[in-house]
Amino acid sequence: MEARPWSESINYLHQIKDIRQIGKVLHFIPEIVLLVLLGMMANGQDFEDFEMFGNKYLESLRLFLPYRNGIPSESTIKWVLSSIRPKIMNGLHAELAKHLTTDEGGFIQKLFCGDSLEMDKARKHYSIDGKTIRGNRTPAQAPLHIVTAHNGEGGFCVGQTAVAAKSNEVTAIPVLLNAISCAGSVITIDAGGTQKNIAALIFEKGADYVLALKKNHEKFYSEVEGHFQRAGVLYALKKTQGAYQKTVDVGHGREEIREYFLIDDTNLFGEASKWQDVQCVGAVRSTVITKDKKTVSYRYYITSMAKDIECFSRVVRRHWSVESMYWHLDVTYREDASKVIKKNLAENLNILRKVSLSLLKVMEFSKKLSIAKKRYGLSMDFGAYVEKIQAL
Repeated sequence: MEARPWSESINYLHQIKDIRQIGKVLHFIPEIVLLVLLGMMANGQDFEDFEMFGNKYLESLRLFLPYRNGIPSESTIKWVLSSIRPKIMNGLHAELAKHLTTDEGGFIQKLFCGDSLEMDKARKHYSIDGKTIRGNRTPAQAPLHIVTAHNGEGGFCVGQTAVAAKSNEVTAIPVLLNAISCAGSVITIDAGGTQKNIAALIFEKGADYVLALKKNHEKFYSEVEGHFQRAGVLYALKKTQGAYQKTVDVGHGREEIREYFLIDDTNLFGEASKWQDVQCVGAVRSTVITKDKKTVSYRYYITSMAKDIECFSRVVRRHWSVESMYWHLDVTYREDASKVIKKNLAENLNILRKVSLSLLKVMEFSKKLSIAKKRYGLSMDFGAYVEKIQAL
């Protein structure tokens, strides 16, 4: 039987403890969270939108939950969401992710890969990266910064933790790693999270790492850059079995050639011995050709994986799938335009946007549509899509 993450998510909502006096409660937490989540799916941006959406589609919402006292006011919606601890709210997305990462009924393959068995063959990949909610900034407080673990294949969040500023990512990443199940997977992190203790923790968790290496580790970076830039090294790697791969993307008047290189002789790099289980050092050479110019850039990585050029190239490419999620949060959901100041509330809304995005990605329409078009379609006639949503 296929996994039903939607119904399991609703079950989770009933487990959230309500701090209000139950005898005086007219609108229960599951009803309010569900209202906001479905309202977001249907193009809602703020609390007034959610109230209006609920009043228009009350009968459709009652197919999910009773709503015996109708739809709460925008002030009630805002207060209740503020009262829920983000750690508890994050469990909603964790519940969804748990089902999206199972193999029951080929659920993942059908929804994300069509008939492809690619995900059966490939190791799970999680990219970890941070995003600042800029609208949360005030003269008195720094904006909320959220570090997310993102599933590269499915395109959904499996965990997150909030910090006061981007500079705190290094302390947030271990907390996040300890909160997710990642044994057997590959973890990719950009240079800010390339730290010895983080590499050691990933190894301890039974996962492999691919960490970007930049000048924040100047000596190691200089060793690696100097070796790959030495005459003849890249040419020799091209001729070495399992050490080289190339991809070419053409479109919009540009051609991008990405070349991936791996060296498994870590004795070439004195700094490698100071890191937990470095098995290979990698490089990516990107050549972008347009009508007017040609540019070449290099990126360098360290990894605990044994030499596997296919996996290395795949996870390096897919690391940036997290940027697609951030793009949707900023552009499709206009997150940075939100002026919610209370950090609890801002984080809860961020979680619900991610849940909404995950559900919209797997929701099938009569033809292929962008996330923005799906949201618009739901806003035009939500009632027509209730059965599709219930079937998720």
